[in-house]
Amino acid sequence: MKNRFINIDLSKMQIPSLRLRRTSKGFTLIESMVLVVIFAIAVMTFYKTYTLVMAYSLETKHRIAAVEFATAEMEILRNTPYEDIILDPAFIPPDGSAVSASSGTGLNYDRTTTINGITHRILTEIYYVDDAEDGVGTSNDIATNDYKNVIITILWGTGVAGDVNTNNSISLTSFFVPPSGNETAVINGAVSVNIVDSNGDAVSGALVEIDDINGVTVPNVDESANTDVNGNVLFEDVPISMDMYQITVSKSGSEYIQTIASGTTPEYPTYTHASVLSGTITTMTIVQDINPDFSLITKDVFGNALTDINFTFTGGRMLGLDTDSNPVYVNTDRTATSSSTSGEEGEVDCDDVTGYIASTGKYNFTLNETGYVLWKFNPISDKEYNFVEATGNLKNLDDDYYNGDGVDDNEMIIIDESVNGVIVSVTDSITEDPFECATVRLENTTPDYDQLQQTDIYGKVYFPMDVDEDGILDTDEELDSSETYDITVSAPDCVDDCTSNCDNDCIEHACVEGCVSYEDDCTNYYEYASGLFYKYYADETDTVKPENLQSKIIELSPDDS
Repeated sequence: MKNRFINIDLSKMQIPSLRLRRTSKGFTLIESMVLVVIFAIAVMTFYKTYTLVMAYSLETKHRIAAVEFATAEMEILRNTPYEDIILDPAFIPPDGSAVSASSGTGLNYDRTTTINGITHRILTEIYYVDDAEDGVGTSNDIATNDYKNVIITILWGTGVAGDVNTNNSISLTSFFVPPSGNETAVINGAVSVNIVDSNGDAVSGALVEIDDINGVTVPNVDESANTDVNGNVLFEDVPISMDMYQITVSKSGSEYIQTIASGTTPEYPTYTHASVLSGTITTMTIVQDINPDFSLITKDVFGNALTDINFTFTGGRMLGLDTDSNPVYVNTDRTATSSSTSGEEGEVDCDDVTGYIASTGKYNFTLNETGYVLWKFNPISDKEYNFVEATGNLKNLDDDYYNGDGVDDNEMIIIDESVNGVIVSVTDSITEDPFECATVRLENTTPDYDQLQQTDIYGKVYFPMDVDEDGILDTDEELDSSETYDITVSAPDCVDDCTSNCDNDCIEHACVEGCVSYEDDCTNYYEYASGLFYKYYADETDTVKPENLQSKIIELSPDDS
């Protein structure tokens, strides 16, 4: 096979040029913007990371510096005498802190300082610790301040401005024991004050202050605290002193009470200044009641208001006894006059009386008006506080009548001596007590007069008593001063229904309807010296000529027949 060749004339062929051609086009706007955004994101990411790293680095430097500063503060305290590791009360430390007895002798609880241009706030807290190893509480351990717990907190940034809960803070805690390694030696004592009311219930929230009134103790004691839910407050580490510590108790709406030095006025105080002995707890219990709403209205025996009645009263809380063993009260010889203002006739608000100090207790009233006799008070108080002829009535201000609830209807009943009348007082010849529920009859045939009344808890009745709806005595019931009237006094009826409840053959003194009966427990029966129980009291009689106001005292005696 023969080879065949093809001849090509390259000179006649056209070949495209391989040279690059220039163009006038560049990057588009969108391409440029995308490029800028990518570059910005990269730069911002780097800057944020850099800033965060620098912030953490600065925070770490602050924290390290604060730790070093707190450590240095703690080291200073470790080289401070144990007794000097205490706060100054002038700088308002937290409640429960270990504070000095006087300002200027302790550490500042809250202060600021600047180091390398950075302001730091330093909080130093110091608390006593009562270790369980030797008993907890004053009942088990007289020296409850076993050692001290010191907490140092360093704040910066927002913490300097007052935000103690900020993260810009660190705290170090350390315990400090006395040089001996044991609790503080028992040199001083303690004062425990209990505040109760008249019912024996604890008074919480009362402010109790203890003060060395002579300023002789070192350090001088002037402390205060509020009673807890148990009505107690405890003052610890009180220097030894005899009759030097005045205790003051106060609470809004309640009595203000202060102890009194013995041998002053009164001679024998109810609450004397406290004494403190080494290693002992001086315990005091003080009764504090709510201030009574002590007001009354003066009325005559027929229920009519009496105005411009002047009287004097003494009483309230008893401060103590004088040298003759007579009681001395917080209110002595307070003088008042019942109102004559329209709408307030006869009213007296003791809070408006000059010198009056609100206080519960007994009050003795004396009329300063001639021609009048103080009869009794309504509502009637306890039987113990009997009517005192010519000098007044001892009134017990208890919760039933004076409880701060705006009670203002307590009545002082006054008898006009110019009205012909008779007061009959009935007593028990054995016990000498007032005879309640006895029946008293006053009668006369000329003029025709016959009235019955029952004695109250004071054993008393008054004639005449019948008035019309306007409180005016009926002329038919007026007593004739020229006539003689018969008085008959009878004891309540008696029934034999007590033998089943008692070993002795005793009997109940049953009162007629309208009087309070004795309880059927054989505690109120009358027993003669021989040991015999009497069932009946003999009737007693007397006579009276009612010229102006007359008084009769009649004794009922057991009928042993």
